[in-house]
Amino acid sequence: MKKPSVLQSFLLPILLLMLLPVLTGLGILQESYQNDVTQAFRRVHESQRQMEPIFTEAFGSAQDAGEDNAEEALERFLSLLEAREGDRHAPTHLMVLSADHSVLYSREKGPRQVPASFPELCLSAIEAGETSCLLKADHRYATVITPIPLQTEVPCYLVLFSSSSQPGEWVNSAVLHTMLVTLSLSLLAFVALLLGIRRITRSIRKLCTEVGRIGGGDFEPIESHFRTRELEELRLSMNGMAGQLSRSDEMRRQFYLGISHDLRNPLQSVIGYAQGIELGVFPAEDASRKILEEGRRIVNLVDNLCALTRPESSSEQVALGPLSALQAAQNCLERFHDQAEQRKLQLELLADGGEMPVLANRQLLVSVLDNLLSNAIRYAETKITLTLKETPDSVTFLVEDDGAGIAAEDLPHIFELYYMGPGGHSGLGLSVARSAAERMGGSLEYVETPGAGASFLLTLQKADTEAA
Repeated sequence: MKKPSVLQSFLLPILLLMLLPVLTGLGILQESYQNDVTQAFRRVHESQRQMEPIFTEAFGSAQDAGEDNAEEALERFLSLLEAREGDRHAPTHLMVLSADHSVLYSREKGPRQVPASFPELCLSAIEAGETSCLLKADHRYATVITPIPLQTEVPCYLVLFSSSSQPGEWVNSAVLHTMLVTLSLSLLAFVALLLGIRRITRSIRKLCTEVGRIGGGDFEPIESHFRTRELEELRLSMNGMAGQLSRSDEMRRQFYLGISHDLRNPLQSVIGYAQGIELGVFPAEDASRKILEEGRRIVNLVDNLCALTRPESSSEQVALGPLSALQAAQNCLERFHDQAEQRKLQLELLADGGEMPVLANRQLLVSVLDNLLSNAIRYAETKITLTLKETPDSVTFLVEDDGAGIAAEDLPHIFELYYMGPGGHSGLGLSVARSAAERMGGSLEYVETPGAGASFLLTLQKADTEAA
């Protein structure tokens, strides 16, 4: 299913908002119209009731009389109307019509005159049998037609009517003007919003293009600036991401070069010494020691690579149990004894005493300590110290060497994957070591130690029971 664009998502609500005042205005107009019509008919019927005494006075004794008396009664009725006409500007008007289209009397002398077509409309209504109706000429007129009870040759009718537009005219005008102003402002707002949305969508499409470029391996920063604050912040964030990707890509290339170098060199050394033994060039004892050293180096590198290929989720369950911190430290120093001897380095173990049980995984703990000791042997000048300390809740392993230490500019990156400082091999060791420490619920951090080179502190949770 095709997803709507930003413009389409905003367009429908905007159109609905624009129609809302129009629909509201139409509703008000319709209500005003109905109210005007109702009020006009109410006025007309009230005038009709007021005319009843005049009817009785003028025609009470003439209904069954002859034509001469009927004409006299009609003259008397017109005189009574003229005498009681009163306010000529009243909202209800009257007219006396004859069936031959003659207007015998009309009380409509105000500023708004009834159009000439109105009598014709009244007679048409009479012929249709409608005595109470809404006639439309120049305005809508609520009209009540009453036959005059006379036996004359030409029937006559009393027409009472009132304009239904007069009372609500200001309302209608105000509503129409309000609708026009509201609609105009809505159109202006719609155009402004439409232009703004188009500008934003163009910027978003441009950012999408830049994201595709970065995803394709071009990590150059986005140079275009955006006037919208949020989009500009997004551009800066994407530039930061591109910079990180560029650094990671460079570090990965360096890592591959380092890995290939670190694997090729010891393998070539092993092959060279094996050929020397075969040809009798090297003493078997010296050559075998060198082959063993290079083999350990390859195994350590392969172990680190295997650690990276395992599931990296910190939520992966590992089997933890009580282990002797002292025993683990002693075993580690024994594994690196020969390497330290070859470089004429002193290995020293300092412990508070006792086994100091920790909650750990044997393989992960060996991986952390081996990585720390191998780094220390690479950079130490004369001495490496492994110090164990016990606290009420934890046990710490502090690995120190007396080398040159780590440069300040390298410190923020030493635990990053693939990062290699001066003299580094693969850029894996410290990253793998920290990951292993965290999977055991512990931590690994670099600490500043006065008078020492590089110092790394491994902290593990203390076990509740003694190590077996």
